[in-house]
Amino acid sequence: MFERCHTRDARTATACFVIPTAFGKSLTVNFGVPFADVITTASELPKDASNRKYLLRLNKARGAVSIVLHYSAGASDIVGACFHAQLLRLALPRGATVEVAAEHRDGFLQLQREITAGDPCVSASQDFATRLFPEVLAGLRSAGWAISASLLQADEWRAQWHQCHQKAQ
Repeated sequence: MFERCHTRDARTATACFVIPTAFGKSLTVNFGVPFADVITTASELPKDASNRKYLLRLNKARGAVSIVLHYSAGASDIVGACFHAQLLRLALPRGATVEVAAEHRDGFLQLQREITAGDPCVSASQDFATRLFPEVLAGLRSAGWAISASLLQADEWRAQWHQCHQKAQ
């Protein structure tokens, strides 16, 4: 996604002991939170929620992203949720310029506008993350990362949600 990035192979990254969180702006990720921490009213539930394996909410004042997992979320969905949170962190206004590849620039700018406008559920970011994540996942796999299991899921809450589409009588 970013012009000067590359995916480290698993052996090289493991040797570093700590995976760096580049670009400086800190954002706490609260992973596996209760459903009510992310969706507080029925109107906040996204229209396409039945197709999602996680939902998230950005709280700019606290500098935090809260993520609730669907009960059927697998390891790649968990990695995708973390990737989505990382996108939000990179898009937070902070004065520094983030270089974005030309084919992703419009989506990234839309994400920055959405965050600035204060949408806590950051709706457009889901589309952007969904478009980019297969590319990231392929890069991880080709670099030797095992995505079939994740250590990011210890002691998390799981939830089930769906949308009821009924015609008004």
